[in-house]
Parts: sequence; structure tokens; C-alpha cells
Amino acid sequence: MPDLFERLMSAIYQGPLEPKPWLSFTELLRTHLDATAVALVLMPSSSDRIEISVRADAEDCDFDWVVLNRLYNEHYLDIDPTRSSDVQPGEFRDVSNYRDSRYYTEFLLPLGIHHAFRMSFSEPGGMRCWISAARTAKNMPFDQSVRDLLVRIAPHLERAMTVFSQLKLSESKAELYQHMTSRLNIGLVLLNDRGLVIDRNDIATQLLEDSGVVSLRSERLKASSATDNRILQNSINELLSLRNSGQEAVKLCRFDRDSEYLVSALLRVIPQHAYFYGEMAPAIAIYLSNLYLSGSNSCGRATSIRLISDLFGLTQAESRLALLLADGKSLAEIAEELSISERTARNHSKNIYEKTGINRQANLVRLIYQSVVLLS
Repeated sequence: MPDLFERLMSAIYQGPLEPKPWLSFTELLRTHLDATAVALVLMPSSSDRIEISVRADAEDCDFDWVVLNRLYNEHYLDIDPTRSSDVQPGEFRDVSNYRDSRYYTEFLLPLGIHHAFRMSFSEPGGMRCWISAARTAKNMPFDQSVRDLLVRIAPHLERAMTVFSQLKLSESKAELYQHMTSRLNIGLVLLNDRGLVIDRNDIATQLLEDSGVVSLRSERLKASSATDNRILQNSINELLSLRNSGQEAVKLCRFDRDSEYLVSALLRVIPQHAYFYGEMAPAIAIYLSNLYLSGSNSCGRATSIRLISDLFGLTQAESRLALLLADGKSLAEIAEELSISERTARNHSKNIYEKTGINRQANLVRLIYQSVVLLS
């Protein structure tokens, strides 16, 4: 059976992947210390906002932490000699050195807490972490062995904090990319080196479920038409072969039927990574788009009208007409849709081109779509 240190190491490095980061480590540490409670608090660099607060309590601990935290923050934070902001990275502060303080006599003792400490940790990116623990009178004070254990695990906890920080950064980037592809109404599907689907965004999921043109079957992307599917599978196999030989390549396919769906698929090789391979490593990115859906509709027509109006100083009527021009409609079609005369539509169009500095409809399409996507 692994010894305590090995189990703590396992829990520390597993911590960034847990739903509540480092909960297993906190519970394991509390059990080893035979403490009433152990807490781990994580705070990003250059911020007073707590990123994570994890606590493990003994079975007989009946503290109302909501009430106690409010009482602490209102009356004892400023006089706590072990408060987080005062404990520097690598420092271990034991409350037994401050038994004459009001914090100890007025706050801790009435709770039955006779022994407590706080230790600080930090990672190179500036993220800070504090571990604190408390014991009641029935327990012995925290001795040197406790401090030695925390000093020993410190470099491992700090490395795990760095991993956690990088994971959060990657998650933030992924959310940003997800937002941008959603604004563009683009679905993203990732395939591994066996051609199996390993991930997809919400737009792709919806399109695969609703279009009837292309779908997901047995973890593989399939086109409903035999001809289209043969083209799709050949394109995937060709790109995988090119990837294995170290080449980058792009393929473009189109799938359509007599419905409201005309689906384009852009397939792109994702270069092999020296340290990330296997079934979970992406090999091909497939960008899916229903060409019958306009970018402005995907962003929400009302929101798009307001954004275009604010950005270019257009009236509501001009903004509405600009979006319809961006959809590729003629002035006659727009006049009919908006129930206005062609002369009125033409006047609005003239104002739009003057205010935006654009003189061609193709350029207006590009300007409108890019503006709506970036501002949405």
C-alpha cells in the first residue's frame, strides 16, 4: 500500500482535474493531521478574488461556516495575526504564538479551537495558495513534523498550481474560440488519427442532428448521400495519410439535398504533436457551415441591427436594410420584405454607402458580417 507521502503526491497532481480541485488532497491531509477542519484557498495573481475554496471537516465538526466567515470578515480579519495577506510564500504561522491576541481569545477559543496554523504557497505565474488547519483542545498542538511535511510537499503543490493555471488559461481560450465560431455559425468537429469523432461544438451537434445531410454514426462522420459520403471518407483518409507523412493539407466538401440545408465542410490537417498522440489527440479539424444561414441571423437580427446602427451611425431602418443587403438580397426583394417602395430602399442604400464609405455590395457584405461577429 502506498505510504502517506505517495498518496498525498497522487492527490496533489490529480487535484487540477477534480470537479472541486484538490478536494481529495484536502480530505487526505485533514485525516492525517486528525484536524477538526482543513481548508485550501487559491487566489489568482493580482487579484483579491478567491478562485477556489475547499474545506474538509471532521464528522463531529458542526460549525456554520457561512456565519463564521461573516463574523470573521466583519470583526476579526484585521486583527488576525495569521491572515492570508500577511503570510508570505513558504511561511508557516502557528496561532499558538499569538495566544494573547484578541483573535485567539475572542474568536478561536469560544469555538473550541485551541490549535491552528496557516501556510502560504505560490507558483511562478503569481497564483497564491494557503492551507490552514484547526484542532480542538482534545488534540495536541501542531508540531514540527506537520511543518516538515508541508515544506516537503510545497514544490509539488506549486507545480500542480502551475498546471491548474495553464489549464484555466486553455479553457478560457477554448471558450473564446467557441464564442467566435458560434457567432460565425460554424460547427467544429475534431477527428483522431483513426477518423473517429472525439469532440464537437454546439453548432456542429445541432447541425448533425437536424440537417439530415451529414450526421454522426458510430463515432464517425457520415454523409447521407452515397456519393457525398464516398467523397467525405476519401477526403478524411487522404488527409490522415498526408498527416502521417508530415504534410499539411486542406479539403473542401459540400453536401446538399432538396431542403433548407446546404452544408459545406472544410477539412484541415492538425499537425502531429511530439508529446500528444493517441486516440484523444486531434488529427483533423472539420469546420461545418449551413450556407443557407446568414451570419447576421446567427447573431440575432435585433442585436445585429443595434450593433450596426451604433457602429456606423445608421438609422434603424438603414441598419435593417444593410443587413438584408449583406444577406445578398436585391433592393426589389428588400423593398417587398420591408413593405417599402423601391425608391425608399434606394435612398436608404445610398445613405448606407455614404456613411460606411463602401461603394460595392460585396464589400458591404464583408464589412457587416465582420463587424457583427466581432461586436456580438
